[in-house]
Amino acid sequence: MLLVASKQALAGVSNDFLSLEELAYYYRTDKAHDDHKYTDVYGALLTPLRATVLNLTEIGIFTGASVQVWHDFFPRARIFGMDLNLGLVHPASRRMLQALPRVTLLQGSAQSERDLATFSLAEASMDVVIDDGDHSPQGQQATLRRMWRFVRPGGLYIIEDVMTGAPDGTLPYKSVDPNWHCQSMLVHTPHNLTAFTRAVLAEHDSFFVDPLVGHRALGRLLQTPYPLPSLEFPWFSQYRQLSDTDLSSLLVGVRAARRVQAHAPIHEGPPQLEHPQCAPHR
Repeated sequence: MLLVASKQALAGVSNDFLSLEELAYYYRTDKAHDDHKYTDVYGALLTPLRATVLNLTEIGIFTGASVQVWHDFFPRARIFGMDLNLGLVHPASRRMLQALPRVTLLQGSAQSERDLATFSLAEASMDVVIDDGDHSPQGQQATLRRMWRFVRPGGLYIIEDVMTGAPDGTLPYKSVDPNWHCQSMLVHTPHNLTAFTRAVLAEHDSFFVDPLVGHRALGRLLQTPYPLPSLEFPWFSQYRQLSDTDLSSLLVGVRAARRVQAHAPIHEGPPQLEHPQCAPHR
């Protein structure tokens, strides 16, 4: 009933004035406030960029609902939706998306150089890249390795569904690090990361976000079965029941145009009282 009421309220209103949250509910994505709650973070990050984003790629589009959200939210952007299997998109939805001149659907793997070569994406062209594809830590790093070059300086690379908070014994972590204890591999155990991933996170602005804070239906979310468990790993259904943050965490990287030279942490040295632009010449 709430969704129907929202659609009626939105009828005839220009999408330029709809918030990301309203669009997420309208198109029934799982990024909305009562599901993964990603729209809290995306709204803060992307609303100021709404009129300036020109290219966005989302990896792992599932039903295609989020592609429609991004299309309507960014009125000037070309939207590239990439998935291993576009057959998951309902035929009517796929026809609708393919009819939109600013939307391009790409079938293939973001971890495959062969597939990426057929897509002809330009390097350093993407304002935003969102990885909602392979949710394993190894897969997310493999995708980052292939897709990072497409992010322009100042652009955003966002990894959804960063695994964290699972109890000891969870298979994907124990298989990589026998000493793992309730930590996120991408965040808390850098010795398990590839050299490329470590370099990206160290040399560019990066931060980890758990939007579940203040979730108004957390218990219901954790008990909701995944709609297509066969598409995920065998341990996925158990993992969602055991972890309170495995599917609602984001790792965000901002591609830096220039990085300050590395130095000792501030608390290890004397305070600098002079403004850098006002310091006298020596």
